[in-house]
Amino acid sequence: MKLVAASFTLGTTGVGGIFIPQIAMGASLGGLFGEAFFPSRVGLFVAVGMASFLAAGYKTPLAAVIFVAETASGQGYLIPSLIAAAISYTISGEVSVSDFQKLRDELDLAQIAHLTAADVMTKKVVSVPAELSALDFVEEYLFQYQYKSFPVVDKDGLLGRMSLIQVQSVPREKWYETTVADVCSRDTCPAYTDSQLQRIIDLMYHKGLGRIPIVDRSKPKRIVGIVAKSDIVRALEKERLRT
Repeated sequence: MKLVAASFTLGTTGVGGIFIPQIAMGASLGGLFGEAFFPSRVGLFVAVGMASFLAAGYKTPLAAVIFVAETASGQGYLIPSLIAAAISYTISGEVSVSDFQKLRDELDLAQIAHLTAADVMTKKVVSVPAELSALDFVEEYLFQYQYKSFPVVDKDGLLGRMSLIQVQSVPREKWYETTVADVCSRDTCPAYTDSQLQRIIDLMYHKGLGRIPIVDRSKPKRIVGIVAKSDIVRALEKERLRT
């Protein structure tokens, strides 16, 4: 009766708690199965039924197992419940009792394909002077900003790209005497303000970069902004709200 009543309530968009009904339904079905086939181990199947229903309904297999283990106070139920929860979680697919639960946040990049770098870029760029030592770069930039990479600039403009990988290529005792210009990557991978966002995303993917410097097309070494993955996600969220 609990199974039918809970299914009817949810199926007709009624409002009602589902946590306790799931426990009751799982325990009941597990108990019936145990009584029919393993009368001496009914308690085990009650625990397995509760873990299975919670794992499938809420998509929380580990939380379901922990709840059952604490409720049943039986260490022998832990492994069977874990196996049952993993199976029920897998075969139930991406269906959840909560309409708002998401197993993953899928980005529909087609929504922002029409945007350009100028539409999403961050204009305040943190760049590294080429004459800075590797030690100062670590202390003043890596620790403070925690970006994975930084554009490197000299008197002429964009020179290269600096990250922890380049620092690690230098022995630690030589960090003080080694400048950023000595070890930075000269593969700048820039884009222009009128570059389509899709091109920048492709560049990030193929080069394995999280940040792309944006330069002036008339002056290719002058940085006017930077596009990071966070900028793309922010633009996508704005587009979702707008539509």
